Amino acid sequence: MDPTKDSRIPENTPHLYSERFLTPSGKARFFGVEYKPVNTGGKKFILVTGRSVLRYNTDNEIRRISGKFETSIAINPEDAKALGIHNGQLVKLVSNCGEGVFKALISNDVPRGRGLRIHA
Repeated sequence: MDPTKDSRIPENTPHLYSERFLTPSGKARFFGVEYKPVNTGGKKFILVTGRSVLRYNTDNEIRRISGKFETSIAINPEDAKALGIHNGQLVKLVSNCGEGVFKALISNDVPRGRGLRIHA
């Protein structure tokens, strides 16, 4: 993918639905669902994971870019203050699936009670 071009699909990459979706109208169908609160099981935070467009589902583009991508976890300023965490500090993230050490990124973009981990 060339980030200087107005495209989210790398050249010559096979992809689905470039012209229309496989519905009678050719349009995607969206519908609402009932909100159900998340049961945190007594844990302090809900981990939200995401990806950036340049790193989505592949490391092909990352390998072409010089330098190293830092791994970080974004946390709300109020949560960080309550936990004594400072911007850039290394923090240990522990879940039922495992654990890791990440650089804290204090951000108002993250709601209280959430941690945002962008996959590299």
